Amino acid sequence: MISSYIKGVHAVSLEAAQKIAGALDVSLWVLLNGEALPVTALDMTEKERRLIGEYRRLTGSEREAVDHVIQVYNERKKERTGG
Repeated sequence: MISSYIKGVHAVSLEAAQKIAGALDVSLWVLLNGEALPVTALDMTEKERRLIGEYRRLTGSEREAVDHVIQVYNERKKERTGG
């Protein structure tokens, strides 16, 4: 079915495009345009803005510690999910 979209035989419906984007774990924008939109403060939740503000107030070594925790978390998540 995807080959018919690639070949231009069929047009992709919005619903199908959303499902494909979900299966690929990318946004619909990325699927359609090939690149992500830059994230702006308007795209963030209040909690995300607060966390970024707190992160920016950390010292260099404190930021490194937070970065390390996130890196370890992501590595373990990949190991669990096989991704």
